[in-house]
Amino acid sequence: TYAGEKLTTQKLRELSRILYLEKREKKELELLEYQLRDEEFLFDGTERTGEEQRRMELYNKILGMARDRNRFKPDPDSYHIPDAYDDEDGRQRDREEVLTARYEEEGELKTEQQSWEEALLSRVKHKVVPDDRARKEEQYEYVFEDQIEFVSQAVLAGTR
Repeated sequence: TYAGEKLTTQKLRELSRILYLEKREKKELELLEYQLRDEEFLFDGTERTGEEQRRMELYNKILGMARDRNRFKPDPDSYHIPDAYDDEDGRQRDREEVLTARYEEEGELKTEQQSWEEALLSRVKHKVVPDDRARKEEQYEYVFEDQIEFVSQAVLAGTR
């Protein structure tokens, strides 16, 4: 599981897409940085036109913004100011929810076999045996193997 979730095909696709985009972003930034360094090296002593100068400034600005993008992302390991739990009426509903939010019980994971067995059992439990069938079953008795031998010996003894 990923973050406590059962991974389905759709979730795996989303996770794969996120990881791919992160890697691609890193590659694109490295490529842009390489291109900027290459142009700086090639055209170091020459004078550039206004269009070339604006393009270089734009690329430098894009690269700087892309590197600086994660600067304002909250760090999960840093301190965060807690939320106010008491509302205007003085209720502490949210405070009590926070106490149990972290410790939610996970549902029992069932295999396909267990689900199938439960479905069969529920169908069997709901079936009602008709009264006629119950009466018919009472008419007959079980025949055990030793009774058969006893009867067959009596029949054989009577024929001699």
